[in-house]
Amino acid sequence: MKSKKLNKKEIKKKGKMKIYYILLFFCLSRQIFSQSCSCPIDGGKVVKGYKNNEAQQIYKGTFLKDNPDITPVDLTIITNNESAVVRSIVNGKVVAVGSELDYIAIIYDDNQVIIYDLMKDVVLKRNDIVEKGTILGEVKLNSFAPKNYKKILNYDGEIYSINLTFCYIDSKTGDMIHNPISIDTITCETIICENCQPKIYGM
Repeated sequence: MKSKKLNKKEIKKKGKMKIYYILLFFCLSRQIFSQSCSCPIDGGKVVKGYKNNEAQQIYKGTFLKDNPDITPVDLTIITNNESAVVRSIVNGKVVAVGSELDYIAIIYDDNQVIIYDLMKDVVLKRNDIVEKGTILGEVKLNSFAPKNYKKILNYDGEIYSINLTFCYIDSKTGDMIHNPISIDTITCETIICENCQPKIYGM
């Protein structure tokens, strides 16, 4: 009878240890994933010298000035994976979602804002809490691709992308100020290209 009681205690102890290791593994996995999620698209690439700013170019080519209502583009993240998902690279809260589910804005670190634009099927809604790695939506077909992208990126076929814009909220006025300095937090693979930017006639 005594040996049976000892066996039960041992089994119970081993069960507790197993649960502990599972929880520890889960926590470490989340931490590692959170730290590694510094590119919104798995395997995504940035072409330095290119931005998907077609809308601003069309406006400027027509009216000879920038349109302040068009979100400026800091980075365009590119992939050849049509089904690639877009993930958050910050911990924060959703403050805006496009009516056509084509963009999402997230506030983080009290007053910093990151905008993911020209995407599709945003899966979150306003006031949702996000963590690094949270899926936000999907990439969208890029119709304003870099020049010679097939050669530069070694891609065949069409490409897909999202735009990123960084801002902060002024504590005194409440205005959102463009702040591209934050792009340093992005660690997607970067390719430098001096003549990749497509230009619309008149620019």
